[in-house]
Amino acid sequence: MRNVIVYCGVIATLLLSGCDKVDEIINEVDTSTDTVKVSTVPVDVAADVPVTAVQPEQLNSSDTVKPAVSDSPKHRSRTAGNSGFSKTPKEYYMSAAVKAKNGRYLEAIADYDKAVKIDPYYAEAYNARALLKDKINDFDGAAADYEKAIQARNVKNNKTQDVDDADIKNVTFNMQQGKIKIDLYDYDGADKDFTKAINIIPSYGPAYIARGDARLKLERYYDALSDYNKAMKFWPKLTYDALRKIGNLEMHFENYDKAVAAYRDVVDYDKNNVDSRYKLTDAFIMSGNFSEALNSIRIFYLISKEPYVYAGDYHRWNVAINKYKQDSTANELKSKINKLKIIKSN
Repeated sequence: MRNVIVYCGVIATLLLSGCDKVDEIINEVDTSTDTVKVSTVPVDVAADVPVTAVQPEQLNSSDTVKPAVSDSPKHRSRTAGNSGFSKTPKEYYMSAAVKAKNGRYLEAIADYDKAVKIDPYYAEAYNARALLKDKINDFDGAAADYEKAIQARNVKNNKTQDVDDADIKNVTFNMQQGKIKIDLYDYDGADKDFTKAINIIPSYGPAYIARGDARLKLERYYDALSDYNKAMKFWPKLTYDALRKIGNLEMHFENYDKAVAAYRDVVDYDKNNVDSRYKLTDAFIMSGNFSEALNSIRIFYLISKEPYVYAGDYHRWNVAINKYKQDSTANELKSKINKLKIIKSN
């Protein structure tokens, strides 16, 4: 199967030489759904299917291991500070996400490496690293990381029932094929590949995110919304990524209050993320909540090195504000907007 993946990777590399990369909507990050519940589309998916338990960084994909109690994920998270690393796995994950978004793929991979060295059960880090390895045409490395993501997730959830190794490899193959087709703008083909992966392991959260992105490109917006909600259900640490996409869709639907709810949870998780703060400010303005918008844009000024506004949003925000009765809050908000550096629309 590995030969097939490499073969497909070589073909994809040749084809991609004449194609531009499709922009990623957002980078993957780590979060929790303890206080989050966003769902506008009914979710009806098969129950979680457990996967072979292995210790990802130390074993091959065919090996199995039962982690000792003293080496459990919770124990590791408490002792990570003594491991010789300057950050926690989550902090390395977040740092990698920012670097990946800026196209610094090798630096991002290095941070993901550190995250999984501290916490070998960090499934989301393996998955994110796999996505970047696909981007740099390291198809073998990506395939291994996809497998490790599934295996690490299984260990962390203390699953005892096994999934056949062939199933894991088939999921990996379908995920990679789907990613290749995304890069070739074959979104319908990608949708089918991600669906195959889901049919094999219905609890594989990253496949729902990937299929949601493909369906977004196909303008199947409500199907994409459903997939993002399912991703949060099965892999709670994908919530941050899913909520940003949900917020974007709710803005598209002009459901501004729902967009505010999604973006607010994203900002609460990562308070210094400039892009998330921008999106929350946008949602507040479009919902007519100028008091919250003013507070949000003040924070945006504080955390942004060079506060900006996209040209299209600058016009849209002023039109939205002018629809309402002008008062001191609206006037101050417009003043803040007018002082932002106008840049080309994203």
